[in-house]
Amino acid sequence: KDFTFWNHLIGFSSRLLYQLDIVILSFFTSLAVLGDYTVALTISNVFFIVPQIIQKLSTLSFSQVEKTSDAVGLGYTIKYNFILSVAQYAVFLIFGYWIIAFFGPQNPDGVLYYSFFIVTGVTLYNIARPWIAYSFVRLNNKTIFFELFAPVGLLAIAIYSIAAAYGGVDAVAKSNILTYGLAAVLSIGYVTYRLRIFPQFSLFSPVEKRLVKKWLQR
Repeated sequence: KDFTFWNHLIGFSSRLLYQLDIVILSFFTSLAVLGDYTVALTISNVFFIVPQIIQKLSTLSFSQVEKTSDAVGLGYTIKYNFILSVAQYAVFLIFGYWIIAFFGPQNPDGVLYYSFFIVTGVTLYNIARPWIAYSFVRLNNKTIFFELFAPVGLLAIAIYSIAAAYGGVDAVAKSNILTYGLAAVLSIGYVTYRLRIFPQFSLFSPVEKRLVKKWLQR
């Protein structure tokens, strides 16, 4: 009752955030346009995978270290997560059309157009994952759900509903940047305020320097 139930609700609210736009759009647009958007959304959700893995690994790592190391550990996690998130975004920008064409949609240009906005939003949210991972270890899941995930979910419902009602599928696609961007800012701000954690960054850690030196000596 203290972990599993609330963890399940957090997972549900996260999936709702990822799929909410398609549900709301179904009330406002035609099936043909909805089909293109669904393909774009499905492809874009692939870009959650690597940052989600980093989030899960980070949660395990934070649970095994002393709080005195949190700032340093968070800094490392943010650095690597940022690099990988931006790298996969660059892959999409360069190879997006061919990735989409591989799946053979009838309207690849339309799917690419929608995917650009969704993947951009997804990338913004991915950047916040280290802070979210840290909160799972240092805060109660019930607290996180009510203070962070539930408000973000309600905000997403409002944004997507207004966008769909007044701008259709084009506005909903573009609103992904706003929705995910606000979710990322709220997540980072919430964890920083709630836990008073400020990450410590370094260009190269002693371990990284040793690894680079060892690699160069080969």
